[in-house]
Amino acid sequence: MHAPELEAPAARKSEHARLRLRAVVISRLHRKPCGVVLRRLSGAFDSRKEPRPGKVEGCPEESSRWGLAAAAAWIRGSARPKKKMGSMTAKQRLSGGSGYALERIEIFKGLEPREIERISQRMNWRNYTANQQIIGHQEASTDVYFMVSGTVRVILFSSAGKEVAFRDISAGECFGEFAAIDGEPRSANVIALTDVMIGSVPAETFRGILMEYPAVSMAMLTYITRLVRSLSERIFEFSTLAVKNRIHSELLRLSRDHLGDDNTARLSPAPTHADIASRISTHREAVTRELNDLTKSGLIRRDGRTLIVTDVAELERMVHEVSGD
Repeated sequence: MHAPELEAPAARKSEHARLRLRAVVISRLHRKPCGVVLRRLSGAFDSRKEPRPGKVEGCPEESSRWGLAAAAAWIRGSARPKKKMGSMTAKQRLSGGSGYALERIEIFKGLEPREIERISQRMNWRNYTANQQIIGHQEASTDVYFMVSGTVRVILFSSAGKEVAFRDISAGECFGEFAAIDGEPRSANVIALTDVMIGSVPAETFRGILMEYPAVSMAMLTYITRLVRSLSERIFEFSTLAVKNRIHSELLRLSRDHLGDDNTARLSPAPTHADIASRISTHREAVTRELNDLTKSGLIRRDGRTLIVTDVAELERMVHEVSGD
């Protein structure tokens, strides 16, 4: 069966645009041809809107019942797709201990338990599945999100489909604060890399929390300052360093978050070559060549799905030698 035509009526064009963006994300994350991914997602979309007999060739029959989540699960190779997880019920929030969940958020760590519990009562709790878009570029939304579990990626795509990854955000961090502060449209897409649990508050509530709790305001300033420093460092690297040196710098950044007592770092799961390339504005082949050279020199090695940096101090010396820090 042929894939459905993409020339949809005007009322459905925006939905198809979102499908194309999702297809690019999934194809990058799971190394599937973008055209194949788009056909699967389009088939699930059509079955959701206009049920038809049969199915898209190669796509599981469940797509007619499970929609886009089923198509994404099939692309990831899952044995059976999960149901899309939505907002948590009050019972789930209470049983999960929402106050305890917020204790893990960095900007709330200076608060008393009763203050954290008071903030948690203002939160909307939601689960997202891997590959689900949480924020879209140029959206007018202004909610602020707090990561309790999982990992998301801040990412943009050029008109040609080139992926530019800014950073990954993990449990304990927050995102969406820029729009809440200045009221401007979203500056990037945020995509779930894994299944995630997130608490969110409207912009007005977030600003009220900053006014009510000076410790949170100071922690937020520290968080944003650290982010600006990191982005400034990356701009400097893009302007001054060769590709191989930018790869070393990115490996060092990743290693610092997983540094062990024995001067090694274990990155698990290992970042894909495409992931590293999207972070430093180069192509996957250049990353592959340089990682092969680093493997031959013994500075890195693979252990299953884990990438091990065997001498973080030496990697840091190599980076500082070139950057002049």
